[in-house]
Amino acid sequence: MGEERLRIIIQMGELRAEAEGTAEEVLRFISSFIGQHLPAYNLARRLASGPDLAKLVDALQDFIAYSEGEGLYIKPTARGLSNPQRILLYLAKKRIEGLMGLSEKNSAGVVELAETLGVNTKTITARLAELVREGLIQRVERGEYQVTMAGLEELINRLKTPGQEG
Repeated sequence: MGEERLRIIIQMGELRAEAEGTAEEVLRFISSFIGQHLPAYNLARRLASGPDLAKLVDALQDFIAYSEGEGLYIKPTARGLSNPQRILLYLAKKRIEGLMGLSEKNSAGVVELAETLGVNTKTITARLAELVREGLIQRVERGEYQVTMAGLEELINRLKTPGQEG
């Protein structure tokens, strides 16, 4: 049995385009189509998404996975990471969910982080303050934090070289 294929038709005024392929191929086509026909979108997408989504997912594949029932989830392998790494990883997962259209929210609050990571709120709050000072996350609204592009890059670097936790 072969891989499932998607088929889409995009129509924008006089423009019409069709694509068929794997989900990844179709998503790349859509992004390219919009980037070509709406140049401002291409710039905004690059500024908003930071590192290439496919590269980000690939870099985090040892720690983040997807299933039909759960959506994106953090694998048990992440339990061995430090608290700052786990916070960055969870916020990266939230960002990926937003980029993939799986969630409207790409941030998380202290309580959500504490419950998900199994760490008390005081520890989470202290680590969040450190990560904000380092520019790896930013506070987006009262009690809500999201990973920055620098945070995504730092997370990938930290996961490539275990034991070099700052």
